Amino acid sequence: MSFAFRRDEDGPLAWPQCRDGNLARASLAVPIVTGVRTIGALSVYRTEARPFESQEARVLSLLAEGAAMALENQRLLAQEEERRRRATALMQVAQATTSTLDLNEVLDRVVETTVRLTGADRGSIWLFDQTKTQLLSAAIYGTDPEFAAQWRRRAFRLEEENLSYWVLTHGEPLAIYDAASHPLTDKRAVSFFGDKSILVMPLSWRMRRWALSSSTTSTATMPSPAEEVEFTLTLASQAAVAISNAQLYARSREEGEALRWSMRQLGSMPATPNLDEVCNSSSMWRRAS
Repeated sequence: MSFAFRRDEDGPLAWPQCRDGNLARASLAVPIVTGVRTIGALSVYRTEARPFESQEARVLSLLAEGAAMALENQRLLAQEEERRRRATALMQVAQATTSTLDLNEVLDRVVETTVRLTGADRGSIWLFDQTKTQLLSAAIYGTDPEFAAQWRRRAFRLEEENLSYWVLTHGEPLAIYDAASHPLTDKRAVSFFGDKSILVMPLSWRMRRWALSSSTTSTATMPSPAEEVEFTLTLASQAAVAISNAQLYARSREEGEALRWSMRQLGSMPATPNLDEVCNSSSMWRRAS
């Protein structure tokens, strides 16, 4: 539908100024429609106080249809580029986390890759201790080396970390839109780092939540939209698999070392050792490890 308006010289509306410096006296507007959605309007003005003809309205409608097609094509192109970006990001995470099985290297690469791909300024990974009551600082990226070294020595009880506690008990991401006013954030930490938004994600694998990752940004007041949060959670799931594999590899190496040590001890015993000597040998390995 098109509309034509005529403005009297002393009308109350604030009309735009045309290129010749005079105020507009008449306007014609048509909607810009893509599918069933109206996404905007295309308007023209002139300084003469006379209505637009129906033929002029039809021409403007055709131009609006062309604009709608161009905008829709741009939207589809942006969606395709975003899909390619996410596919590339997932491939980069896979490459970064499968090129080594060393746990510390995997943790460092996971947090660095996640921060870089999500556009955050800083990121960290926490792991549960064996009692599942404390969070151990496992990896951090985006801070100076001295702070990172001090941070890695920290441990917190789960209930002392409000964001972590919420994420691990709910099993879903937590997106903070305004870190300075959100009731769960540590206001001193927010002020110290200058955080504007925070995204905390659980790292889950095989129905177990055993770690979490967080990323923060100081350059925007809003975190990523819902689809970006979902994408980041996909990254976290892939990272969780890599971390789980690295932990399994570390345990396998430790058990292999224990077995080799025990075999060496057994080799130094008489051909028919007594049970007490075997038990003592096993106890010595556990104390040594």
